[in-house]
Amino acid sequence: MLEILKKYSITSVSCDSNKVGNGTVFVAIKGQKHNGNDYIDQALAKGASLVITDDAEIHKKYKDLQPVFHVEQSRKTYAEICCYLSPEAPANLLAVTGSSGKTSTVHYLAQFISSLGTKVATIGTFGIRIYHQNKIEFLGDTGLNTPDSKIFNETLSKLKKMGIEYCAMEASSGGLDQYRIYGRKFKACGFTSFSQDHLDYHGTMENYLNAKLKLFEDYMEDGAYAVINSDMKEIGQISDRINKNRKNYITVGSKGDCKIRIVDTTSNYGQRFELDYGGKKYATSTKIIGAFQVWNMVIAILMLEKIGFKVEDLISIVPTLKAAEGRLERVDDSDIGSRIFVDYSHKPDALEKALIELKSIADKRLILVFGCGGDRDKSKRPIMGAIAAKYADLVIVTDDNPRYEVPAQIRAEVLAGCLGATEIGDRREAIAYGINCLKDGDLLLIAGKGHEDYQIVGDEIFPFCDKKVALKIINKS
Repeated sequence: MLEILKKYSITSVSCDSNKVGNGTVFVAIKGQKHNGNDYIDQALAKGASLVITDDAEIHKKYKDLQPVFHVEQSRKTYAEICCYLSPEAPANLLAVTGSSGKTSTVHYLAQFISSLGTKVATIGTFGIRIYHQNKIEFLGDTGLNTPDSKIFNETLSKLKKMGIEYCAMEASSGGLDQYRIYGRKFKACGFTSFSQDHLDYHGTMENYLNAKLKLFEDYMEDGAYAVINSDMKEIGQISDRINKNRKNYITVGSKGDCKIRIVDTTSNYGQRFELDYGGKKYATSTKIIGAFQVWNMVIAILMLEKIGFKVEDLISIVPTLKAAEGRLERVDDSDIGSRIFVDYSHKPDALEKALIELKSIADKRLILVFGCGGDRDKSKRPIMGAIAAKYADLVIVTDDNPRYEVPAQIRAEVLAGCLGATEIGDRREAIAYGINCLKDGDLLLIAGKGHEDYQIVGDEIFPFCDKKVALKIINKS
């Protein structure tokens, strides 16, 4: 392919037929909504120098046109071309996958590195960020937590030119399945958790797991290490696959090579834990609540240890770590605000973990406000309803991001799992109701949207932030 790109003097690549011209290669990609093969004529008319397709029948149609080439997998070829056109990148690339915990672990990786005096970039749910000297600079959004191949590679080149040598990123199952980061190799990778999610895209849990495991098959440098949460029930299957591909890995968890023990039960003020690794024990504490967050921190520590950092230095930073926005985040430090938490948990496992943690520190009742998003895996709705009913003393079912579905139907599917819950469609009213129900000793969790500052209803996107809404209600403004 490299010789072909040189032959046609390719200087840019696009999978959008509206963004082609002389020197551009148009890659026809079959998406969920559009098929790029339907736009080949338009791309040629606009002057595309080269067209690539993985559809053999379509290629036959254009067999007399020299600039139309057939490949095995268009998405993979698109990623390879993007990498070829933007070859520079920070020397130390780190990637984290998992159903939950990707964002937090990447956030911890960046805090550890920046606390030791080195600039580091992150790519993920929060867009592109630079961490340096306890400050975070936002460079821009990417549209996806694992960006399109062109955006991804252009971002890496930009970061390299800025003199940044460390970059940690989120590797989503969809991004891995679509080869968005293909062509790049990582010095260390992490796998935080695995539970039901994205079945609307993958269809089965097996397909979902296989997509995540691609990170440890196609994207690790020679000699690189994977750090895996050993408490996942799929750990046997995961380790077998990694061994089959002859990759290095270490397990982290209560049953792993690296053992973690929560010394003090989580309280409203944080938790203390002990790390047993390499024949040494390290005791430390964090203001961040949630035992699962300790697992994420240690995965970050071990990923960095495997690329040359010292565990002692990293452990000393743990007490200064801050939680990622919208991850079991307190609304504020006031009497009422400190008892209200906002969390991104929008899947069964994440919701259950958040509720278990808060249930353990609630003196009295645990109140929950949550909903499920539209145009996403419908099967998880009653499951999440049942989890809510099991752990929360008062459940208020509301709207999340309905998108193009009927909100009342989504709520009904959630309520099927938690009969007797209170239903309030308007999310602002639901949050207000939950806050007004708070009594001394109670805690409130507002779940599902976390850091998001919008709500999607049909074609419209409305400004909406759970934390800001809660603050306005508390302050009666």
